[in-house]
Amino acid sequence: EQPSFVNQGDKKFLDNLPDEISELGHMLLSEVRKFFRGELKYYTRSGKYVETPDNFWTVRIQPRDKSLRITVRGFPEFFNKSSNIEIKGDMSSYSAFKIFTMRQIPEAIAIIRQASSK
Repeated sequence: EQPSFVNQGDKKFLDNLPDEISELGHMLLSEVRKFFRGELKYYTRSGKYVETPDNFWTVRIQPRDKSLRITVRGFPEFFNKSSNIEIKGDMSSYSAFKIFTMRQIPEAIAIIRQASSK
């Protein structure tokens, strides 16, 4: 279900989700917004939606493999090991992982919440 107020950046992300992962993207963002009142800002060059004002997580729509690629602030070893998600190192002190299914959402949210405390 949609949050009652969706800002422009979040709306752009939701509007750009392909049908196959629309439900996944909506659920991810509505869960994130229960904890964080930021806004996603789209960057054309990277294709990433970046959380503002505090850039502790980003999401990129991956239409080919029907996933969402999420980057989070912190090295992979900082995060609790997950059974459903494989976290890898990304640029500088960030890590990245992909989600494909609704059952990965709770762990994705736990990882994003850990990243916010870095």
